[in-house]
Amino acid sequence: MHLLRKKATTFELEYEPENITILVPRNVEIDRVGEYLSQHDIVTTRISGKDFSFSETGSVRLSTLHASKGLDFPVVMMYLPYLNRKPLYDEESTEKLLRNLVYVGMTRRWTT
Repeated sequence: MHLLRKKATTFELEYEPENITILVPRNVEIDRVGEYLSQHDIVTTRISGKDFSFSETGSVRLSTLHASKGLDFPVVMMYLPYLNRKPLYDEESTEKLLRNLVYVGMTRRWTT
């Protein structure tokens, strides 16, 4: 969270909030990022929420990397304090899965 604090207070983004999506590894980080942003008067919305609609405006969108698959956003930021390693797989398979997951996050930005 320290890095997020530093970046959030260092840079001012000139985008409407609904154009910004922050991707995180797990739901617990959605809670942490959302809480931090709300302390700074930034409204957030979970993409996975049952009431979520892409037509809503006025809030920064939060999602896990997994839930962002197949979606595109104007501005994507990733908060990756760690990547969850699954003990079910061997090291090579785990590394490949994590690389693919980060790739998904990096390619969520709209292209025109």
